[in-house]
Amino acid sequence: MTSKQQEDILFNIPVAKEQFALMKQAAALEKIPVKDWASDMLLEAASENVGQGAELQEVGEEYDKILATFEKQTNFS
Repeated sequence: MTSKQQEDILFNIPVAKEQFALMKQAAALEKIPVKDWASDMLLEAASENVGQGAELQEVGEEYDKILATFEKQTNFS
């Protein structure tokens, strides 16, 4: 996999090689693509943050917040 593909794998957010390697290992254990694994983790975190009984819109909004935070933390520019 090229470094450009690695950068694009997680919602067009560049990640460090070490981060990507850990994500790839976790995804392999679940036998799913890395992008699906990352999506599942973000959705799970969003669901936990809004709590039980949350509406889908609330989960989606929290998902977007977490994704934005992740993007800021991994911005290498």
